[in-house]
Amino acid sequence: MLSYDVPHKAPWGWPVSLYIWTKAIAAGSYLVAASLAILGRPMARTIPLLSAVFLALTFLLLIGDLGHPRRFYMILTRPQWRSWLVRGGVILSAFSAVIGIEILWSP
Repeated sequence: MLSYDVPHKAPWGWPVSLYIWTKAIAAGSYLVAASLAILGRPMARTIPLLSAVFLALTFLLLIGDLGHPRRFYMILTRPQWRSWLVRGGVILSAFSAVIGIEILWSP
């Protein structure tokens, strides 16, 4: 019988927890800046750069947690679409492309 008041050890360590934080900061900062841009306030150039820095940290933590850099490459080249790791990797890659375009396109 499962009891929820008994302390359990988390199946992941600090890199995964930090990975959640860094991707939230990257997405949140860009979302706030994009919302302000929609409302007519110009987006500061530093916001996409801040998002890019935290997204790069997210990629480093993800690849480090996988143990082998080739595994991330295989996630993108031979995806198992039922895996949430694959879906997250594709979303992170698409988001990094959006941020990259924003950084290159903005004056």
